[in-house]
Amino acid sequence: MRRVSTVAGTVWLLLLWSTAASAISCPTPEIIRDRKVHPAYEWTVDEGVTLTAVLSAARLTGAELQGSGEFVMCTYERDDGQVLHLYALPKGNHCVLKGKAGDWAPADGNRLVCDDKDLYRCIFVFTCEKTQTP
Repeated sequence: MRRVSTVAGTVWLLLLWSTAASAISCPTPEIIRDRKVHPAYEWTVDEGVTLTAVLSAARLTGAELQGSGEFVMCTYERDDGQVLHLYALPKGNHCVLKGKAGDWAPADGNRLVCDDKDLYRCIFVFTCEKTQTP
């Protein structure tokens, strides 16, 4: 009986860890330059944006959960005034993003916009449906 409770405790701990590991905010420009964005997400940019442009992100100016929680759009401004969008899509099947911390406000088009003065306080997390194999 003791063995079962240990296994159950380990499984519970792993579930808590995996949820906490996926709760993040938009990456800082330093994290982007160091190429250390969170691996639980697939990160993309708009077509035609160069790696040099991505690495020159200077300030985070916005964070939005878009498409009813399908992906996150982090908006940055570069020193030359150009705007850069970095998109985060959770890796996994049937995943939905939601705001976990910070001030997220509903907006048109099934969006949630970070209204927090400090955009890095807007934390998002994803949950995925478990698929059963036949």
